[in-house]
Amino acid sequence: MKILGFILLVLTITSCCKSKQIDTILFSESAKNVNPYTGNETLQFVDDSSNLIIYGNGSRSTEMEELPECDGGCCDYYLVENIDNTNFESTYLTSYLRTTILNQFERFGGNQNSPIIAFSWVYYENYEDPTFTNYAVLPVDDMEGVATKQQLFKDSLILRDVTYYQVFTLPGVCSSPGRPYADTLLYTKAEGVIGLQFTDGNLLTLGN
Repeated sequence: MKILGFILLVLTITSCCKSKQIDTILFSESAKNVNPYTGNETLQFVDDSSNLIIYGNGSRSTEMEELPECDGGCCDYYLVENIDNTNFESTYLTSYLRTTILNQFERFGGNQNSPIIAFSWVYYENYEDPTFTNYAVLPVDDMEGVATKQQLFKDSLILRDVTYYQVFTLPGVCSSPGRPYADTLLYTKAEGVIGLQFTDGNLLTLGN
């Protein structure tokens, strides 16, 4: 009977608990602006054989999530804008490009660390399983500083007679390294993705 009474007491307390929202945590405009895309663009690239490769169906969206300040029990929560995704799709190898900004909010302490920006290139080709390539991740409030320390930043870079400035040269890690993939992604805050360098030597650059 004592055990039954304890269980009923716990259920009563739990049923009376009403979690409340502590705060709303949003991306700052400066954090979002490291990604120049609205999601409505059509990206045109040219490869080494002068083939035109188009990435369209662009979309940019954010996701909100309720993050409780404790594990288990009745917890108050933060409403956090935790992901900002931009996607572009192409018939080229049935692939897509994704730029993601991730919030680094610590729900237990309520601390806001610098969001990070991440990039991925995924293709399906004739394989049943997609091939994922994820690139170096950078904090949005010090992209140049961190990339410079890691030797991933160039003041300028010439690609097919076009000069780009403040270029991030991000190495990629592939989920299936035995398959061809883009092992380097080239990015600027002004133009977005300006190039993809492939393991077979082929280079995709923005079309003029």
